[in-house]
Amino acid sequence: ALKHAADPMLHVFMTASQHQIRQRLRMTEEAVMQRAEESVKQARGYVRNVEFTCDDALEADRAFLVKLVRAVIEAGATVVNFSDTRGFGIPEDFADLVGFITNEVPNIGRAEISVHARNDLGLATANTLAAVKAGAEQVKTTVLGIGSKAGNAPLEEVLMALKMNKDTYDVDVKADPSR
Repeated sequence: ALKHAADPMLHVFMTASQHQIRQRLRMTEEAVMQRAEESVKQARGYVRNVEFTCDDALEADRAFLVKLVRAVIEAGATVVNFSDTRGFGIPEDFADLVGFITNEVPNIGRAEISVHARNDLGLATANTLAAVKAGAEQVKTTVLGIGSKAGNAPLEEVLMALKMNKDTYDVDVKADPSR
């Protein structure tokens, strides 16, 4: 599937919250770390760009999250994504998380920070924008916010908010909304 891609990327997911680790995966934090590192290394064997998503990142223990992110970057992740899997985050949570990761993960400069906001509380656009303002370099959106449960951050809302407020967000949006 990636043979003809100009710049192929593989995306690896692993939960980061202790609740999900214990209840859903029935694993230890150490086992999650090992599986995450192995998965990123294996993906790097196929492509140069590997994205690693920390599912349920807003609910994760911060000390564990730092260890996990540091380890997957060492293993070769070029993008680290933080997902509000349950959709309960608010803008302050997203801004705080991006700031925390930026300040506490020593090797974060070797990877892009990405976020994925769900719209269960109607805050996906606000959450995404707060993360961008805090330093997120990549965001996950969908057309019209289509996605599971209440959906995701709508591309058209995020795009227009960034374009119309470029001084606030310091982002150069190249898309032409008149098309």
